[in-house]
Amino acid sequence: MIGSDIKEHSGKILPKEGKERVKQWKKKMGEEERRRERKGCTASIQVLPFAEWTLGSGSYAHVTFTALVSSRITVIITAFKIVLKTNEKKRIMQKSLVISTSLLARIAERSLFAITMDSTVATYQTYSTTTAKLLTNDNSSAVIEKCVFKPKKVLILSKLTRLEYERQTHPSLDETQLKKALTRRGSNYERLRKRYDEHYQFLNVIIAELRAYGIETRTVQRFDYNDATVSWADAVFSAGGDGTFLNAASRILSTEKPLIGINTDPKGSEGHLCLLKKLSHEYFRDALKRLLTGDFKWLYRQRIRVRLEGDVRNTEPFYLHNEQLHFQNPEKQKVMKSKANLENSDDLVNVLPDPALNDVFIGESLSSRVSYYEIQCDEGEAVKQKSSGVVVCTGSIFTGSGSTSWYFNINKMTEHCVSDVLNIASQEIGCGTLTEDKSFIRRIRDIYNSRLLFTPDCENMAYCVRNPIYNATYPEFPPRGLVKRLRLRSRCYDAHLVIDGRVAYKFNDGAEAVLEVHPDYALKTVVFR
Repeated sequence: MIGSDIKEHSGKILPKEGKERVKQWKKKMGEEERRRERKGCTASIQVLPFAEWTLGSGSYAHVTFTALVSSRITVIITAFKIVLKTNEKKRIMQKSLVISTSLLARIAERSLFAITMDSTVATYQTYSTTTAKLLTNDNSSAVIEKCVFKPKKVLILSKLTRLEYERQTHPSLDETQLKKALTRRGSNYERLRKRYDEHYQFLNVIIAELRAYGIETRTVQRFDYNDATVSWADAVFSAGGDGTFLNAASRILSTEKPLIGINTDPKGSEGHLCLLKKLSHEYFRDALKRLLTGDFKWLYRQRIRVRLEGDVRNTEPFYLHNEQLHFQNPEKQKVMKSKANLENSDDLVNVLPDPALNDVFIGESLSSRVSYYEIQCDEGEAVKQKSSGVVVCTGSIFTGSGSTSWYFNINKMTEHCVSDVLNIASQEIGCGTLTEDKSFIRRIRDIYNSRLLFTPDCENMAYCVRNPIYNATYPEFPPRGLVKRLRLRSRCYDAHLVIDGRVAYKFNDGAEAVLEVHPDYALKTVVFR
């Protein structure tokens, strides 16, 4: 129910250490309090006052309340305490709660209902669902409603497989010659061919199952994917990995047109942003049935809107994947249209047509060069800074790209680093060594890294300064943090602003960018309950 990386303990509650935790919990909360918490629960299963799961990292998830809502188990998981009740009308009555976002990142996608609180604001919000709303007053309640997904027309964006890429980059070679050329360079033609066949086998299953329900389909690849094809469809399916999903998202600007990702290469791709991440085509039929019967949750992934200020009349995109194939850029027309739709008529402001679902990088094109710029977080003071560039991301990069995300890997603490810090600390305070217990080191590492996470529907962005330079001229500046708005003015020579690793805009001296998360740019996606 919660995921393969979370293992439930056997026994009534917990063995050994778990029993001690239960004793402590019982001391803290009397029988009357526990009875009052459970009052009104209509669960058909035994409601445990306390249960615990061990995660793969060695940390713990504590379940302090379990209730049945709409014939499904609702699991509220926290590292602290939750007091939550349901009444006979199956309305969830909030009393008080504290959520650990590190646990949400692992389990919320598999739970029917999970709640998180942004510590920087005084409002509560739901995670991974828009069918339930939480109000912040004392009489607040939430009603779980069934989601509706009944498309008549579906557009399928199929990925460009590696074999197709090689064919297009070597148009003068036939298949035999291509095989020889790939073999000479050390590439495995047979493996590429196998992946090609597996992708199209999966793609054909998607098309057949959709048509079996009377849904009209169209299938396109990257260079035929445009505004006209997106407008035709009621929903868009991406057939590929995360890259295909990001490419599909770039054209969907309506908050009411859903995007559903299907990973067609579960063996070779993680597919973090996809609905079916590691499942083969045999599972698609059941997945589609769940979608059409409303057995899922809507998840509105926030995206970053980028507004360029200054002289933007010559702003042209550089589509990285297209340039690899030596094509004339067929998407340039889209950007030229956007130039006619400026917020100011004097060509001094331009909202880029590509909102970022994952991240935005700003810096010199050559990583060996120092990036020089001015940075302003929210309404703070603008500060001149030198570094290796700035990365700005949404919460989708965590539940999307997860541990492979750029932002997370820049900032994460390793076990080796924690061990060094603890060793220095133990020497400075004159206590015994703290580095002998490896499980303690891993726990500290996990706690630190968990604080880097936030949810994909959060209306904040995370920024990270890569390798900042601090000295008397350039004072210390917070190297990372959460912001609502970020402004950067370039002092670079050959810099680019890169959106989701797929499209770049020149960002040289005098150019200015304002990055914000706007609800109107949210991407409508789904997650299974």
